[in-house]
Amino acid sequence: MDITNLTLKETIKTLEDKAFSEKELNEDFVHRIDKLNPKLNIFLEVKKNTNGIPVGIKDIISTQNVKTTAGS
Repeated sequence: MDITNLTLKETIKTLEDKAFSEKELNEDFVHRIDKLNPKLNIFLEVKKNTNGIPVGIKDIISTQNVKTTAGS
């Protein structure tokens, strides 16, 4: 199972079923971002976390301690 291709609903269900841990989920997403971001240049900054479901925040939203360029 490729964790990074699950829907949010599937991710929540498999986390509840303990098919994988939050740590494994986050590690897989960080690995995928590290692999694809140099080519796609989607993420300005990646904050590695081992808790919860990974989330991307659009660059037009000001967030404390996160670089914001508004797409510039």
